[in-house]
Amino acid sequence: MPKKRVTKAQRAYAKRYNKRRQYYEGKTYKVFKNIFIDFGEKVSKAIKDKKKFAEFATTEKDIIPYINYDYLEKKVKYGLEVTAQKTIPGMSVWINRDQKWNLTPKQIPSITSKSYKRYKKKIGKKVTSITETTRKQISSIVQDGLEKGWKVDEIAEAIQTKTVQMSKGRAHRIAFTEAEITTSISNEETAKEAQMNKKTWLHTNIAKEPRAAHQLLDGMTLKMDQLFNVNGFDAWGPHDDSLPPEEVIYCSCLLTFS
Repeated sequence: MPKKRVTKAQRAYAKRYNKRRQYYEGKTYKVFKNIFIDFGEKVSKAIKDKKKFAEFATTEKDIIPYINYDYLEKKVKYGLEVTAQKTIPGMSVWINRDQKWNLTPKQIPSITSKSYKRYKKKIGKKVTSITETTRKQISSIVQDGLEKGWKVDEIAEAIQTKTVQMSKGRAHRIAFTEAEITTSISNEETAKEAQMNKKTWLHTNIAKEPRAAHQLLDGMTLKMDQLFNVNGFDAWGPHDDSLPPEEVIYCSCLLTFS
């Protein structure tokens, strides 16, 4: 059974790490909040502009043609890419400096490239998931409006208003999770480049509803090539690609290395 011990230095690093992660989370939040608000405005305008064709709408199918989800997919993909491209190199530089690993500036581009390639593999699924959730939310608004006998203009206004209301919560969830994933990947790839030998799982207690399985791993140290058992799933570390969404969303665990 691997030993479980967390030092004061590791806890201190976790605090500094999360403060830095929150910086990138804030940047990501602004990007996605604006994406959702912009999309709501465009959907509302498109429906109003086509009013003469949709004024007799009695079913959701009468309105769907005016909702451009392809546009949303492109914006979400761009948002994920641009925030990752800023977070990954910035975090790698910060980790190297904070941990005094003495990696040279020439090594950072290699770390960035490996980290971004790992992240990019999952972007397609993330875009689909975010778009599908938005589609369901707007569908619910349209159906509710039709059942209440709203006019097309009223449905358009409701979409715009409720998209703004929902944007904060959705943007926060996406920003928190994606910032955790991108900073975690940077952390791991930087440690590999620095030729660290061991990794320790840290549970930070930031989550409002901590996962018991993650708390059990707090302080567990393994060799770099070993896997943690996360609630029955084998994973290299927190936010690993092998973990299902329920083990990743709002997870604030991280690894320290030695």
